[in-house]
Amino acid sequence: MENLTLVVVSCDQQKATELCLKSYVKHHYIDTPLKILLIDNGSTDNTKSWLKENQIPFLDLPRNVGHQEVINLVWNKISTPYVLLADTDVEFHDNVYNYVSLLKGTTVSVGSLMHNPPLHPRIGPWFWFIAIQKLKDAGIHTFSGHGCPHGMADWTYDNGSWLWEKIQELGLTNYNLPMTESWLGQLYEKVIHYSQISTRTATPTKEVRERREIIKTLVKNFSDIELRDKFIGKNETWSSEFLEAQMKKGWNPIFYDN
Repeated sequence: MENLTLVVVSCDQQKATELCLKSYVKHHYIDTPLKILLIDNGSTDNTKSWLKENQIPFLDLPRNVGHQEVINLVWNKISTPYVLLADTDVEFHDNVYNYVSLLKGTTVSVGSLMHNPPLHPRIGPWFWFIAIQKLKDAGIHTFSGHGCPHGMADWTYDNGSWLWEKIQELGLTNYNLPMTESWLGQLYEKVIHYSQISTRTATPTKEVRERREIIKTLVKNFSDIELRDKFIGKNETWSSEFLEAQMKKGWNPIFYDN
């Protein structure tokens, strides 16, 4: 699907990233390379070397600056009319491209609406299909921004809350995907999100450890999936100096020439 970019942020979970990309290729690749914007958010395991070995284009960051912050920094690097945000711990069970047909009229996104007070309502950002060009045309040029009433220091604006709030302010809406919570994570009709796999903590919970072991087993089912030449994108490396300069701008987006 040439008018869609898959956006993935990876960090220290090579096996999860492998499962995500291989399952995506299995259900979506047909002769033409798939557009991807993969940002490695300062991995210290073998993720970066694995990406290079498999010739997967990616933006190489020298350190982890936060998931939401990374998406915001690259938001205007996306030039396709549609974007699919998928966490590395998402496994695709089917082709999701038909969700584009749901993005019509005032509907500019497809995902699961969540509200866990005191957090503000948001669309689950680990699997979110967005008509990004419609949002840009409407004046939204960031994934999250200064428009947040109390500033981004307000922790009640979780990943995705700000954008969902802006979508509603414009009179636009979301197609709510059915989703079921389980100990594995979030279960959808066509994908599963193995929750909190990439959470950086010295003592992951028993459930997270079990999910990581499950992923290691599941990825073996995709041993026949070749990733070389399956994705198209730009290889880019940001120096520490360049990254720090961008971060000092706060939530002002970087603009790119398409």
